[in-house]
Amino acid sequence: MDHPHRWSSIRPSRLHPNFGCGHIGGGRSDVDLERQEIRVRKSKGKRFRVIPMNATLVEVLSRHPRHIRSRYVFHNADGSPWKDVRKGFRSALDAAGLPTIRIHDMRHTFVSNLVMACVDLNAVKVLAGHQDTGTTMRYAHLAPGHLKASVG
Repeated sequence: MDHPHRWSSIRPSRLHPNFGCGHIGGGRSDVDLERQEIRVRKSKGKRFRVIPMNATLVEVLSRHPRHIRSRYVFHNADGSPWKDVRKGFRSALDAAGLPTIRIHDMRHTFVSNLVMACVDLNAVKVLAGHQDTGTTMRYAHLAPGHLKASVG
């Protein structure tokens, strides 16, 4: 059975760009807490990327339990990598009484929050690992009232 506490590091990690299901099982060597960055070796576009981390994620990952024999950041009790991230994520949401969302929805939230915070669109594109801004804009969803608030 999945326990919600084992998912406590997933939410902040998913609010960072392109830290997808495939990256959740990434090796600890891919996370550099001192430099505050994540090195993504196998992205969707098969490109190597470096993703900056904010202080919240650095703190969460520095407190995240490690397994002495595992190279994975997120792992099972025996140190093996997680196989079915989505199923466990749904179980954790249910146990916490939260609405059902897809892990990928948090990626859309990340991009949308950056766009609504007026972060340069090219920077958002790079952080999300997109090759063009058109893809980035498909991820950006403005909150109700954002346009009205923009004009006063």
